[in-house]
Amino acid sequence: MNVFKVYKDVRKVGQNYGMPMCFIDCGLGMNYKIEEVVGKLGKEGLKKGDWVLIRNGMSEKGVGLLVEGLKFIGLKVEVEAVSSDRTPGWFLKVDTWTVFYNGSKIFNFGALRPRQDMVISKGDGLEGMVEQIKGLSQVDKGVILDGQIDFNLLFNNKVRVYKDVD
Repeated sequence: MNVFKVYKDVRKVGQNYGMPMCFIDCGLGMNYKIEEVVGKLGKEGLKKGDWVLIRNGMSEKGVGLLVEGLKFIGLKVEVEAVSSDRTPGWFLKVDTWTVFYNGSKIFNFGALRPRQDMVISKGDGLEGMVEQIKGLSQVDKGVILDGQIDFNLLFNNKVRVYKDVD
């Protein structure tokens, strides 16, 4: 799988907001075997119960196996997706999903678990996101503030507001 960067940082959005965790940014970079990625995390000093975030990995081959490997060694896993990604077969193996709404209806929002997974929109997509998931009251919602937003829309739909993005 292609990995651009492995590093530690503090989560700035989602259910794990404020948590220190290890980030795996997939994409243009080195092509690693799953065990090599796990080895890089070991070099970061991770121990059982620590959080790992996989970003931009939904199109990478082997991410499901990576999730299984991370879970096997006792790490907690969060995965980022966008609403145009297909919901993978290994969905339930992930501890927390953060799905960024981009106007698409491909991701199965109905599979998201309450107080565990989250859908987040940029400010201009908030109305579309709320409309699309209005029947799914269990889905936690968030918006990344980027201008003026209708406070009543936030209040009536219990949408968390984030002022910064990863």
